[in-house]
Amino acid sequence: RLMGSGAVALGDEDARRETRIASVSVALNADSPNLYQRLVGPPNGAAGFGQVCGFISALAEGGVAVECTCVEHPDVDVAATRRLALALGARDLRVRPYFAAS
Repeated sequence: RLMGSGAVALGDEDARRETRIASVSVALNADSPNLYQRLVGPPNGAAGFGQVCGFISALAEGGVAVECTCVEHPDVDVAATRRLALALGARDLRVRPYFAAS
């Protein structure tokens, strides 16, 4: 099982599909590019959301069992994030508790 924060190396989807990794957990965290960028702060900026969505789709299409995760942040629409994850090919969305910075 491979777990990732949602930050991905570009162009490695084919290599990941060809490994013996049976399942992957990817932190999707939001259902929109703006919220994803605000919450995750991906190093690749605004492109990060599209890249993580493409990564999820490529793995699912390659037969890898993908689980997405998100946190119960007050701004996250968990139902919409679940719909997106399933539409991308993930098998499930696991929701994690959110702990505000103190």
